[in-house]
Amino acid sequence: MTLGQRIQSARKWRGWSLKKLAEIASVDASTIGAIEADENDPGAQKLRRIANALGMTVSQALGEMPDQLTKQERAVLAALRNHQGN
Repeated sequence: MTLGQRIQSARKWRGWSLKKLAEIASVDASTIGAIEADENDPGAQKLRRIANALGMTVSQALGEMPDQLTKQERAVLAALRNHQGN
């Protein structure tokens, strides 16, 4: 999944429009649209504002995973995978 896809997925999961995310993150809606389409690199500051608005860390937005997951994190991931399969 790309950065743009992760941002778009998080935005849609919250039921937010581009405009709403733009207002919360203080980033132009057209910029967010271009990021979601993977046509624009947001840069560190904009990425931080967008991720914060979505309740994500920058690492989560970038799709970085820790080397080792806790037992609880593994359980959550397993539940999510099972839910997606249904």
